Amino acid sequence: MEKKTIGKFIAALRQSKGITQKELGDMLYVSNRTVSRWERDECTPDLYLIPTIADIFGISADELLRGEIDRKCGNEDPPCTSARTQRQLNGILLKKRGNFKALSFIPAGLALCALAVCLATFNSPQYYWLGMMFAAIFCSSGIICAVCFARRTLFAITEEYESYAEIIRAHNDDIMFTAVAVTMGDIAALFFCIPTAFYGGDFQYLPMWATLGSAFAAGAPIICFMLYFFGMRRTMLAEGMLGGTGKKHLLNCRKRNILAALWVVAIAAALCFLTAGLLISEGYAILVLMLLAPVALLAAAIAHIIINNKFIKKINNGS
Repeated sequence: MEKKTIGKFIAALRQSKGITQKELGDMLYVSNRTVSRWERDECTPDLYLIPTIADIFGISADELLRGEIDRKCGNEDPPCTSARTQRQLNGILLKKRGNFKALSFIPAGLALCALAVCLATFNSPQYYWLGMMFAAIFCSSGIICAVCFARRTLFAITEEYESYAEIIRAHNDDIMFTAVAVTMGDIAALFFCIPTAFYGGDFQYLPMWATLGSAFAAGAPIICFMLYFFGMRRTMLAEGMLGGTGKKHLLNCRKRNILAALWVVAIAAALCFLTAGLLISEGYAILVLMLLAPVALLAAAIAHIIINNKFIKKINNGS
């Protein structure tokens, strides 16, 4: 059988077995529309379904990922086909990461909605508490979304994928980095809004609200990140789900950590400038401090581009 994409290969195997899309979907607990989308190459099966699909058609998971039945080299010479399997697996994981990063805009958008609602109702004595309540709902929903999206995209290394453990660990590392970043953003927004309970209802308390909110927004994510780093992450490392060791992957991790630290410092500086501007009553000082906030973010954006380009060159050079 000639090499095909996974979707076309599933379609050929299904037709050769005389199974309908609905029957295959019933075996896998998915809809016939999902099977149809696989066969049209609009999406790929979740990785946890690959061994089950392979068993249904009496082939190996490796053969299903390659898109061909291995008759030429058998099990004596696995290197002759492993490259194609790895490319197929990389393609599936790349699509999953792309979908996850697109979905990550939902919790990020909910965090911005929380801040907007809280600020819009801050000056209302009757509704400031309602704004804070909605902000808490938005942020909590964002955290739940981020966790659910990450759980759906993470992949456990089972016996069938033991030989591709390094690729899967690198994938899981990327997913967890994005998930943690988005979750910390929602936690920061949530704690930024908490001082509304003390200062809401009167605009003259806005500087105090911004000051205390900035302190909460800076401290709470750090505490939550430490709990994750020394708790959940260590557990996942012990289970072998995280901890890619490839040179390119390690360079990507270093790049992400540097960029994350850069933006944390830039946002903290911007918040400090804005808070100082609200607390100082002198006209020129307010103007200068308010202008320094966007300048700090702009400088971070320029530094981001420079650092990103340097790491791309290192990765491409393999050094």
